[in-house]
Amino acid sequence: MLIMLMPAGLEKYFEELSQLPSGESPNMEEVMAISARYGIELLFGPEHALV
Repeated sequence: MLIMLMPAGLEKYFEELSQLPSGESPNMEEVMAISARYGIELLFGPEHALV
């Protein structure tokens, strides 16, 4: 996958996510907090399906 971002800076989002403990399910509260700092809203559930 190739992702191009402009302006730069969103790579820090992925760096922060990579610091979360691996080998276990992510703490979604932490993921949501990190996402919010970068203006990212994660949508879950069937009400958000694109089907």
